[in-house]
Amino acid sequence: MIRSPCPPARLVALLNDPAVLAKMIPAKSEIRQVAPGEFAFTVRRAFGPLMVNMPGTLTLVPEAAEHDLSLTAHAAHMIGGKVDITLNIRLTPGPAGTVLTYDGQVAASGLANRLLGDNSERVQDALQSMFIRLKRLADAGLKLGARPQGKAAQKG
Repeated sequence: MIRSPCPPARLVALLNDPAVLAKMIPAKSEIRQVAPGEFAFTVRRAFGPLMVNMPGTLTLVPEAAEHDLSLTAHAAHMIGGKVDITLNIRLTPGPAGTVLTYDGQVAASGLANRLLGDNSERVQDALQSMFIRLKRLADAGLKLGARPQGKAAQKG
């Protein structure tokens, strides 16, 4: 559970901003919007001496509840394997702001499974860190569409 003083609509808008998403994914990665709620990304990760560029897609779909989202991400690489993430993100307004909670699953195969499969805590820590970065960006008042710095910059 993560709390932010920002209203749910602001967090939804930030989650749909490629500049914000670029700040939430691993360093040296890239993301760009291809349609409303749809993004293409490349995650760059080192697996020992091997550097793998893992291309993928991310989709954010509004759910029936006013501010809830479904996040689906898929990335695959011939050597790196495959990672599929499905999350239900709930943004609940309260008197002190918004409470963000999520649940879902992460499935991996190949080398990615060897790195993630044996350590579910690592996966949960990575997801928690991603949403904490969102909270910090939101709380800092990041403007929508602000161009990210560094190599995680949106290509477009």
